[in-house]
Amino acid sequence: MSEGYDGVAGAILQERKVGFLLGIGILFMPYIFGWVVAGRGGYTPTTKKVVVIWMVLGSILAFSGVSQKPTERVESSATAVSATSAQQEGSIAASEDDNSLTSPMSLSDREWAEKIYSSEKGVALGLIDDFATGTWTFIGDSPYWWRFVIQPDGLIVIYMAPPVADNWGEPVATGQLEPTTDKYPDTGKRWYGFTSEVALTSNGKTGVYSFLITQDGQLIRLTHDGMMPLERKDVHPFSN
Repeated sequence: MSEGYDGVAGAILQERKVGFLLGIGILFMPYIFGWVVAGRGGYTPTTKKVVVIWMVLGSILAFSGVSQKPTERVESSATAVSATSAQQEGSIAASEDDNSLTSPMSLSDREWAEKIYSSEKGVALGLIDDFATGTWTFIGDSPYWWRFVIQPDGLIVIYMAPPVADNWGEPVATGQLEPTTDKYPDTGKRWYGFTSEVALTSNGKTGVYSFLITQDGQLIRLTHDGMMPLERKDVHPFSN
């Protein structure tokens, strides 16, 4: 396109009888200024022929860009915008559906347990972190009350305090959640849970804590003395 401009401009500007400003006008708006040369005498046949050819070419180039009706362009743009919006809404909806399958709070404890126990073993082990994430407490007839804060990355922060304390105080131990599974020796049924090798914050000594996830969604800590049922809640049970 630039070569066409340069060639026509050269032919026009070389004619001494065509002024500079008129030549520029013919170059950029031939369908208006070209008639000054084509319709008036005093210009050479070569000049008129070049101008007429450029008028035809310039008019074709100028009006070919508006061959589509404005209403069609608007409708086309509106259709494209609507399609884009629909696609974005579909992507958002799909993203929300994906999140609903992995968010710990989107399912009840029973639903999470059912999902774990109905899945293939490898998949089930991957769901244990999601089930366990949250705060679990044991407040019962015991010398100590317990609070387990399990973070999404599997870090377990453990608090322990006697009922006569004023608050939970500082963590007594920390550990990392490790999903595990096995079968009951008497029935052969598979169970799921997790263990954690915890380190005491006071002296660094380590020990292993074991947790069982029941099929109805309970989380139970297994101790030497028996079972400690935990509740998913974060409470301040201490009296003032």
